[in-house]
Amino acid sequence: MLLRLAQPEDTEFILEAARSIHEGFNDIEFDEDTTLDSIFAFLEKQEDGDTSESMLVVAFDKEGLHGVIAGMLNLTPFSTKKVASEPLFWTDGSPQAFKMLHTAYRVWADKVEADVVTISAPPNKEFSKYEKFYSNLGYKPYEYKFIGESKWVQ
Repeated sequence: MLLRLAQPEDTEFILEAARSIHEGFNDIEFDEDTTLDSIFAFLEKQEDGDTSESMLVVAFDKEGLHGVIAGMLNLTPFSTKKVASEPLFWTDGSPQAFKMLHTAYRVWADKVEADVVTISAPPNKEFSKYEKFYSNLGYKPYEYKFIGESKWVQ
């Protein structure tokens, strides 16, 4: 298994990875055009090797692509701390791809001097399994989100 910065020819794979994460457990409608715009924005930023604000990496072998991870560097509205966040992390179940992509994300976060690193746990999986796994890697649970349609908000 190897890693590389995502390339334009990886777009369809990344789109399908995003769709598979999103559909089935997310109440926000998946929009293919918006997702493609996001993918292209990541690709454009790193086209010249600039990963100072974001990164998009794929795991592959001779059989094809096995996973993808994206990272974004953000500032929060309540702190001067730089936060590395991961809006997309998908593998086909390969533990090697998972480990390598996670490591690439952490290395990138260190390179861009993030003060805080966040990573998600898939909502359609058993949370306690991920909580234990990520805790062993030095993470701690941060927040839980609730979602509702705006007509519910009073």
